[in-house]
Amino acid sequence: RLFDTAGSDAVVAAVHIADSDDAWAQSVADRIKVDHQDKVASGRLHAIRVPDRLYPILSTCPPSCLNGIPPARTTWQNKRNIDMAFLFVYSAPLADYYLLMEDDIAFTHGWANAIIAEAASQPALSEESNSPWHVVGFVEGLCLGQLVQGKELVRLGQFFLLFYDQLPCETLLHHWMRAMTQGKAIEAWKKAGNQNLFKHEGHIDSYDGSHHSQT
Repeated sequence: RLFDTAGSDAVVAAVHIADSDDAWAQSVADRIKVDHQDKVASGRLHAIRVPDRLYPILSTCPPSCLNGIPPARTTWQNKRNIDMAFLFVYSAPLADYYLLMEDDIAFTHGWANAIIAEAASQPALSEESNSPWHVVGFVEGLCLGQLVQGKELVRLGQFFLLFYDQLPCETLLHHWMRAMTQGKAIEAWKKAGNQNLFKHEGHIDSYDGSHHSQT
């Protein structure tokens, strides 16, 4: 659906199969190769999996239990940040822009063209900080739907690797944006043409595996 609804042939997807179950991860990789053979062959679909030995310590609570978050959720949050960092760095040479997505999303038809047009409409330098934009938000308050320039992905990945155990991804991304001198968030999701470009359809929470309703 990602490719079918994009409205553009310029979309490249990079997937991180970030699961410690070797058999399951291999089955997903095999299914991608079979079901999307043309996209893989053309370089429009990439999948990576990082071995566990390359991950830092994820169980940092205790002693570092930030904001009263339970140990299990702290470990999950830390791993999520590292998963993203690896994917940022891998994706840096693939495209001009990088959009943070999840695997349980429904897309509005033409979503890619809407995002490309919004990025192109941004001024080269902002008035308040005289610096280029670094993050454009198409979803409120989440990592999902945040657009970053491809040339900045390595530095963003380094930032996440440095502070992976300190904050959730949404807050890390905001702090990186401010560190890169973008003083104000660009809230593209407020514009009528950019609303509802994406919608969560998943019913299983990636943190604890619990089922929930989307109604």
